[in-house]
Amino acid sequence: MRYLKKKVECQLVLLLCFIVLPIIYVYLFSRFNQIMSSGDFMFHANRMEELYQDVIRGTFIPRISTYTFNQVGSGINFFYPWILLYPFVIFRILFHNPIIAFYLFILFYTYLTIFIAYICMYSYSGSYLRAFIFALLYTFSNYHFYLVWNQNVLAEALAYTFLPIVFLGFYEIFFNNYNQWPLLGIGMTFLIFSHMLTTILSAIVMLIILLVTLPLISNIISRFINAVKAALLSSLLSAFYLVPFYEQWERTKVRGSWLGLMLVQTPFDTVKNALNNVSSPNIGILLLIVVILGAFYLKKSNPIDRSTYYIGLTLLLLTTSLVPWSHLKSTPIAILQFPYRLNGLATLMLSVYLSSIVASWIKISRFKSFYLECLSILASILIIFTLNIDIALQTTDYRQSLPRMSEKQTFRRYLPDKNYSFNITAHDWNNMFGYFGHNGAFDYYPKSLAKSMEITVATHHAWINGNKVDVSSRISKLPNELSYDLSGFPSGSKITLPAIYYFNDVVKTGRGHFQKPQVDNNNLIQIRIPKRDKKVTVKYQDSFIDIASLWISLLSWIGLIVSSFWKKHNLRRKV
Repeated sequence: MRYLKKKVECQLVLLLCFIVLPIIYVYLFSRFNQIMSSGDFMFHANRMEELYQDVIRGTFIPRISTYTFNQVGSGINFFYPWILLYPFVIFRILFHNPIIAFYLFILFYTYLTIFIAYICMYSYSGSYLRAFIFALLYTFSNYHFYLVWNQNVLAEALAYTFLPIVFLGFYEIFFNNYNQWPLLGIGMTFLIFSHMLTTILSAIVMLIILLVTLPLISNIISRFINAVKAALLSSLLSAFYLVPFYEQWERTKVRGSWLGLMLVQTPFDTVKNALNNVSSPNIGILLLIVVILGAFYLKKSNPIDRSTYYIGLTLLLLTTSLVPWSHLKSTPIAILQFPYRLNGLATLMLSVYLSSIVASWIKISRFKSFYLECLSILASILIIFTLNIDIALQTTDYRQSLPRMSEKQTFRRYLPDKNYSFNITAHDWNNMFGYFGHNGAFDYYPKSLAKSMEITVATHHAWINGNKVDVSSRISKLPNELSYDLSGFPSGSKITLPAIYYFNDVVKTGRGHFQKPQVDNNNLIQIRIPKRDKKVTVKYQDSFIDIASLWISLLSWIGLIVSSFWKKHNLRRKV
């Protein structure tokens, strides 16, 4: 009884740690009342701002971007999922300050990461201590820090949050209780909602693991049937995003993000960066030690834990120049862009293995388990968080000296063009949404839009009878809708607007009706300037497929929630 009481007290301490540690983690950056941005921040800031502007005007599904991404009707929202950005919008509405909203957004997903990691490991191992160690290692890993704070790769960071669900679901289906197949379906759905490339990478890794372990899997037919169920469930739950994605990809014929295989580290650089505890795309010093010394514990580990070591080691080696990445740039593998992205999955696997080693230490100890558990908790917090604080202080010391984006960005005065890193305050926030010209600004444009025309479109120049005309002062915006005041231009002239056409876009001139527009060779919208009421409106109009896919997902989510409650109710009745 006394031990049980102490165990409950210990678990309360764990809960307190889970509450306090993410606050410290975020405070290390939020205390400056500005965002020390770099890498992909401006890209994701444009996505978050677009969703916010739409929501406060009563539109909850962003289609074409009219407030951000250069206000040219970019279809980025078809290809980059937006549903998980809603916490930012909610915090922005509540506090009105985008900087506060951003840090609360990061704090929210840090909490979600640590609790998902804890619950998944506890479900797998049944050990609350091992779950705690894993949650700390995984949430405050070097690679997660790199994604969130160093390069602001927020979509991949969101995917990182849900990886434990995916691989727990995979484990359950093929190696444990295959009736838990909804776990994989739900996990993959949230990966899709986060980052499509991480979804593809995870699916490939799971497929390779499956092929290697196929001879060891029992009840293979039943397990594969349930894996198909999981895939079907994920498809239904995410249909409202996947269906418009596919429709636009096929009907608009867009070009994807850039292809290539860059920033490949040598094995020496991988080891050096990890040992130096610097914020770079690596697994960090603790997991590197596990890679080097973990082989000594293989015989004491169960087959699944042992496999996580081999998988993690393999993934780590794949991130290095030991693989001839330079010869693969012309293959489909080039979609990976950065081989170091495999570090996210390597971190997951090696964190699982290290947590098993810590658990084995306690099991063989002669000391009383409770006291050793408490000691392990304190040691884990001290080691893991000290390393995190060190990296954070290194980063903030450097970033404080970066230039501040104190002026609205234009094509000719564009701060990120000189340095992708800059500081942004609440007062400066809107300065990012004038001109945007790097890291994803022109992704998912139609293939037919000439590269030489991108700047012309982004700076809002139209073409009238072969003459280039600035119409930037003539644009008005609504969610998924752009309007142009063409008064003063000669009636009957053909004008090519700086508005990109995506399938389902419609146009209205004057007081007419919306109809399918004409487009030029660059997939830009063309119209004849009317004689009267020279207002022209370009709008995205949801198709039957868009609406049907939304209802499919809504009903699927409702069905999943109702069936989950029904199963729990029946289990309680049986007990």
